[in-house]
Amino acid sequence: MEYRILTLSDLSEEYWQQRFSPQLFEHSLFWLQATEQYVTKQRCKLHTLWCDEQLVAALPLYQERGFLGAKVLKNLISFYSTEVSFLVNKDYPQSGQLLYDHIINANRWHLIELGPIVSERLSFHYLNTVVAQQTNWFIHDIDSEDTYFSTRPSRLKNTLKRKNKQLVKHNFRFQIADDPTSVKQMFTDYQAIYQQSWKGQEYSDDFILAACLNAQAEQKLCFATLYIDEIPAASQIWFTQENQVSIFKLAYDPQFSSLSVGSLLSEYMTKHVLNHYGMRHIEFGMGNERYKQDWMNEKQHRYCYLVFNTKSIIGILAWLRYSVLASFKKTLTGWLGKNSDDST
Repeated sequence: MEYRILTLSDLSEEYWQQRFSPQLFEHSLFWLQATEQYVTKQRCKLHTLWCDEQLVAALPLYQERGFLGAKVLKNLISFYSTEVSFLVNKDYPQSGQLLYDHIINANRWHLIELGPIVSERLSFHYLNTVVAQQTNWFIHDIDSEDTYFSTRPSRLKNTLKRKNKQLVKHNFRFQIADDPTSVKQMFTDYQAIYQQSWKGQEYSDDFILAACLNAQAEQKLCFATLYIDEIPAASQIWFTQENQVSIFKLAYDPQFSSLSVGSLLSEYMTKHVLNHYGMRHIEFGMGNERYKQDWMNEKQHRYCYLVFNTKSIIGILAWLRYSVLASFKKTLTGWLGKNSDDST
């Protein structure tokens, strides 16, 4: 195995897909390049492992200065992503751990921020602490549209049935973006809906539009809008990869909330990806909101870690700050709170 450090532009998308066959669109090379360009705006190094001149593992990282000038390695990820882009060739399942070992042994670092990642994926060796836990709801091995909807909770089925009866009383239409022009036009409507919703302003419209256009060019985009009386009422952006679809963005105009337009659009898009895209797996990004449980069957947890280089003074001090002192503060706060309650 040979360890090499590259840039994201050193590899082609075709070679990337061929070597890794990523299950999530957000693990595509284009997504990572767009994250670097529009979101983190940090120069990224692609840490890779090669076997017989074939790429077998990759992890994009960038470096920042932290506490006491600590050299902090961060994986290239943003709030638009749900899982670390730790790519491993399926024929070399141990290469991920080997790449991680090379990274910590061949680079000068004091602290590594890694995650969200499935916890069983790596042995960290160094002291580490979990700083966040995220929930991912999903459903696998969907046989058919009928099977999927027949197994949904009664409250969802009743809501869809009732709201569909109300919807037909209006002039409505569902529209799918199927070319670059329609993607751009519909994205304008999506922005209008998003700004009217409870979510406020997007951090980077440029990132989302670029991702949509790239996905559409590769036939990996399902972008739909529900119009009521020609007013955009709800819009959703889903990405497909292999036979899995990822629900990326949802927004609806509050003036149409009584019609549950978000649920009606989700129903339409679910039928569309099952029947026209041949999808068999659906995942709902990150978050443990109650409504996601109505659409999905299973959940998993992904964790964000801080890993401390205890072979360095700064690494030990960082560990004391983030782990020991934080734990002490939590314990002290709880103790003071308990005693305050006892005294009243």
